[in-house]
Amino acid sequence: MNMHARLVMSAAATAISVGCATAPAPADLPAPSLAGHWLFEVDTGKAKTLGAMQLIAQGTYYQGTLTTNQGTNVLPIRRLTVQARAIVMTVESPNGEVVFRGALDADDRSFSGTVTYFNGQVFPMTGRRS
Repeated sequence: MNMHARLVMSAAATAISVGCATAPAPADLPAPSLAGHWLFEVDTGKAKTLGAMQLIAQGTYYQGTLTTNQGTNVLPIRRLTVQARAIVMTVESPNGEVVFRGALDADDRSFSGTVTYFNGQVFPMTGRRS
């Protein structure tokens, strides 16, 4: 291989390695803001509970309030975190802690997962930004 070919190969290898080193991995990309108003639905198999929540950014997590069509309670969202696309939300209910575990959809405007009630019952839950 002549000197010119070696220089071209070396430059190409350097460009490829620099390009790979500077491109962020998908997990390193910043999570989208979830602050604002969201609507959700929990399917208990017997009925659908409809609700709304308001999220406020608190640095690396969110807090807010949640209401449903099952009464007049306004429940505090103690903590909602997003890591990569995974969401974990803890809500304080009069009967005990309720936890949602799921994922933010690719559109950053909807989510799906399961909610575990204070008594251990688990139901599917979906939501979308309103």
